[in-house]
Amino acid sequence: MKFKVNNVCNKIGRKVRTIKVHFIWGVFIFLLSVNIAFSASYNPLPDTGQHWCVDNNNNKVDCSTAGIPQGQDGHYDAAQGKVQPSFTDNGDGTVTDNNSGLIWQQAAADMNNDNKLDDNDKVTRDEAVAYCENLEFAGHSNWRLPTRWELQTIVDRGIDSFSGSSSSVFNEFLFNFWSSTEYADDNNKVWFVGYGGNNTSALKAKHYAVRCVVGASNKVGSYIDNGNGTVVDISTGLMWQQD
Repeated sequence: MKFKVNNVCNKIGRKVRTIKVHFIWGVFIFLLSVNIAFSASYNPLPDTGQHWCVDNNNNKVDCSTAGIPQGQDGHYDAAQGKVQPSFTDNGDGTVTDNNSGLIWQQAAADMNNDNKLDDNDKVTRDEAVAYCENLEFAGHSNWRLPTRWELQTIVDRGIDSFSGSSSSVFNEFLFNFWSSTEYADDNNKVWFVGYGGNNTSALKAKHYAVRCVVGASNKVGSYIDNGNGTVVDISTGLMWQQD
């Protein structure tokens, strides 16, 4: 009887150990798949394009100049691991952002089809949304109005005012551009982005320029709490101190 009991116990023990091993492997494979999916989903945060610094009198100077305030944006360049803006002119009136995969209209929308860009091409926010949603251009029919954050990724803050964008691959920027991002405190407002780098809110009835985009929108503003005092930004992969 003792032998039979021991034999049964041994069998049960082996089954329990087998279940534990399978469970551990299952958890490992699940976490690995989540990590792979997460790693493939985020877009790197590109550099601002600002490679100059300012002195104590706010004059633009080379960042190697002695005595200037340290820790400026221009002090951190590609050699320190920054992802640089990278765009491809597709030759069909569109530009691909090689960091995010988004495809952009190369020029602001010529809303009145007069072959020139001026104040007459500025429209309300609702008109901007409708234009992008109905646009068929360069073989794409799934255009949309970009988010506030997406617009900021093609701003080159190394260029003064509204004179251009990263790598000069986009046509000249002369306007503020509508985004699809709603203003949280007022349903009548949305965010717009200017190509001097400024971004702020405005009433939807205002008139601004339009530039449409193709591609999946990033989940900006979504975070993972690691439970160890750090937080990961899902959209960029950056890890932050929580407090």
